Amino acid sequence: MTAPFLTHSALKKAMRGFFTGPAELVFGEETAEAATTRFSATIDHLLGEHTDRNLLVITHGTVISLYLGRGARIDPYPLWEKLGLPSFAVVDRRTMRIEKFELQIA
Repeated sequence: MTAPFLTHSALKKAMRGFFTGPAELVFGEETAEAATTRFSATIDHLLGEHTDRNLLVITHGTVISLYLGRGARIDPYPLWEKLGLPSFAVVDRRTMRIEKFELQIA
């Protein structure tokens, strides 16, 4: 709600700061750390409720990059930078290993 409109280069710079300083409020309403915690809690809850099902989760590239970065132990910024619209990842729910990743569906 409060994030300003930024040029492409200013957005990339701000997002770099967002991902590299997860406890700092770079812009918007929450830190990267808070977004990761909020989203992870929701996914963990859903995985616990639906142990016998696959889940389809739709979200913004920022939070999925944070989540996959934490779970798969990869740097989330390059992942975010590569995401197209739309894109998807298939993740093993036990290991958090990314099994398939499509950066842009044409």
